[in-house]
Amino acid sequence: MVEVAQLYYEQNLTQKQISLKLGISRPMVSKMLNTARELGLVSIQVHTTPQGSNVLLNQLRNNFGLRGGVIVPEGSTEVTTNQAIAQGILDLIVNATTVRSIGFGWGYIVGRFVNLLEEVAALPPTPDVDVFPLIGNSSVSNRDYHSNEIVRLYAEKAKATPLYLHAPAFLDSEQEMRLFEESESYKKLEAYWNRMDLAIVNIGNYPSVPDYATATRFGNLLTTHKAVGRMLCYYFDVEGNIIHSDTDFSIQIPLATLSRCPNVVAVCSAALQPKALLGALRSGLFMNVIASESLIKKTLELH
Repeated sequence: MVEVAQLYYEQNLTQKQISLKLGISRPMVSKMLNTARELGLVSIQVHTTPQGSNVLLNQLRNNFGLRGGVIVPEGSTEVTTNQAIAQGILDLIVNATTVRSIGFGWGYIVGRFVNLLEEVAALPPTPDVDVFPLIGNSSVSNRDYHSNEIVRLYAEKAKATPLYLHAPAFLDSEQEMRLFEESESYKKLEAYWNRMDLAIVNIGNYPSVPDYATATRFGNLLTTHKAVGRMLCYYFDVEGNIIHSDTDFSIQIPLATLSRCPNVVAVCSAALQPKALLGALRSGLFMNVIASESLIKKTLELH
């Protein structure tokens, strides 16, 4: 039990990785972790919105018109901080009792959320909740950027109703994009986007990895317009201005549609630059933010 607890809490291995390493089943790993807590071998302390976080949330409300968010303490490593941020995403969704439709973006921290979902036996069943992607699928092998897989796993865990987007995120021409936008599958998804209650949107840095074919889509526009970050695959400057390109043929939720969602949540990894978060908040699209305490402080100072 001590070895399992050390691998999980100190070395940040997943339960699946521990089961493979030690040659035991994943349910046995979960049982040993629970028993370790019951016996006092592991002590977990939960910090629920400390006073410092309340101050920061009030500053975010006053400066950017946010409703609130989840601010997590800085972990000993980026890995532990990102685990806490992923838990914050899960807590926000599970506690959003009035939500009937959820749109998921993609990106690194959404991928950490998906990893967390794999560790959870099940979520409270919500068969009346629709869940769907906000962007098409990427060609990269990293699952963090496969929107349908993100939707599938959440729907499986929560017994929600999935709707998939069977299209790449980036098409080759305007004609190809327009043809897809006229398809029945896109129109059906568009109807879901228009009645969406909750949107989970990863904020990323610019430049970013993967590159999202930015040279083809934008040429040198992102450099000349001083891009600092992205939301989905929209790029913006530090003032929150979206950078548009005539050769950007992306399949993703239109920003005008996203802006009508009553709760758009900016989720931020520990590696996000303050200027990227600042630009995202200045865009006026977000109502909540999930980020580390140090990132919020640095962003407020930069503002």
